[in-house]
Amino acid sequence: MENIYKISTGIILFIITSIVTYLFRMRQLYVASPTLFKRTELSTNGSVSQIFIYNKGNHVEEDITVALDPSLKAELLASDTPGLSIAGNNIIVDRLHKNRSASALLLIENGIFDYTKINSITSKATEGKIIKRVADVPPNAAKFFIFVIFIIAIFLGLFGADHAYSYVKNRYLEYRLKPIYEQGWHNLSNYYDSELRKSYGDQEFPVRYMSTDTNGPRPTVTFEVYNKAAVPLEVTADKNHKLENTLTNFANVTIPAMSHSTLIVPIPNPDPTSHMPEIAFTFKSGEEFIYEFYLIIPKQ
Repeated sequence: MENIYKISTGIILFIITSIVTYLFRMRQLYVASPTLFKRTELSTNGSVSQIFIYNKGNHVEEDITVALDPSLKAELLASDTPGLSIAGNNIIVDRLHKNRSASALLLIENGIFDYTKINSITSKATEGKIIKRVADVPPNAAKFFIFVIFIIAIFLGLFGADHAYSYVKNRYLEYRLKPIYEQGWHNLSNYYDSELRKSYGDQEFPVRYMSTDTNGPRPTVTFEVYNKAAVPLEVTADKNHKLENTLTNFANVTIPAMSHSTLIVPIPNPDPTSHMPEIAFTFKSGEEFIYEFYLIIPKQ
């Protein structure tokens, strides 16, 4: 089992490393034109449009060319990037560093400009994509993937920490309540943290197995229930992991304070996991409910 875990971990790490390597090498070049000013004093029939060029990849992009519809006449009014120019109907950017953007204001004549009038965007190394809206421009793929892996790792870490805490606590309870666990009781965490337990020592438990009767029409198991608390104790027993809503193995008894009584429970069929009959118990002591613990019936 340990070898399978190591092999699986190695495969997962190899896959993650390969994906991250691929994403870091991937180029992400985009262009979008989200803003259009249909009226301008610069031209009678022209309009002003803003265009954005994004390098979301992890490499510098050089010789970027944005090809516009040849039916349009475009003039560069302003830009925020040195090395951005316009030649004919092509916007030219000499160099755009990784995770950077460039924007420009264009005076457009002979038509209305939007993203459909952008024919292509290319660089020396790749062909980019035309995006309708700036909000649709993807993030850096490698960083986004690492962020997702980081979030998943946090949740797995929290789950693993909770699992580790439960494991350590259960081992501690098995040590502190060793005589009780040796009787066949399991999952006593809720009982150990309860107010009811304060009425009993680590060697004691409210329910004590007495005997098994297999001579009658239905096998039963008899328990002696001791209530050492100052309030009544209600004990309910039923088949563990019960799927159907039946009372076949149900039993219940209420014991007054500082007294004891007998509880007889029909023996359920063996549990598919332990292959032994298992009986789940619930305690109600005053306003306190204690549940999720069970007893594996000893072999006779």
